[in-house]
Amino acid sequence: MNGQIQEVQHTQQVLKRKSVFLIWLFSSLTLGIYAAFWYIKRKPEFDNLRTQKKLSKGLAIIYLILIIIYAIYNLAITFMGNTVQSVLGGNIIISVMLFIFVIVLIVLHLVLAFNTRTILNEVWASKRITRKASWFFTLIFSLFYLQYEINRTINHKENEKRTGPWVCFILLIILPMILTGIAWLIVKSIMEKGISSLNSNLNMLP
Repeated sequence: MNGQIQEVQHTQQVLKRKSVFLIWLFSSLTLGIYAAFWYIKRKPEFDNLRTQKKLSKGLAIIYLILIIIYAIYNLAITFMGNTVQSVLGGNIIISVMLFIFVIVLIVLHLVLAFNTRTILNEVWASKRITRKASWFFTLIFSLFYLQYEINRTINHKENEKRTGPWVCFILLIILPMILTGIAWLIVKSIMEKGISSLNSNLNMLP
């Protein structure tokens, strides 16, 4: 029992509470660069949690370098689109390399996120918590969801309902999909009526 209490106190001392909204804001403003930096910054904290699983700083640095390159590429496309397209457009080899680059970026992103989830699950297990961090929300929201769970771990709310992620999932993913579907049905209906009216008019012509 004393060991469990000490582990809880140690976890509270090591982990740091951060605003999920600010992390999202900084990540958006830096085109994802801050998201990669988050893993590097968190590495010492995770290492001090006495878990078997450790976060790879090497992978985090590689991810940071790749995300910087990708951010520069996106900026170039945004502000010098015609020039970049004239240089890269039509080159199959470059197109394939860009595709592979994006795949590697996504894989590194998922590996870092799910490694962090494993670390978090080990921390919960040390506190005699049988619940696991959601793989689904880790896949969808990655470090934003993980920071949410870190904050809950500090506040001893691991077993409470995950209201925040569900609200974000509904508002950011489900609701836009529903609205897009409704908009598509409306546009389709208008187009069908327009085509039907046009055909009727054509049939009335001598």
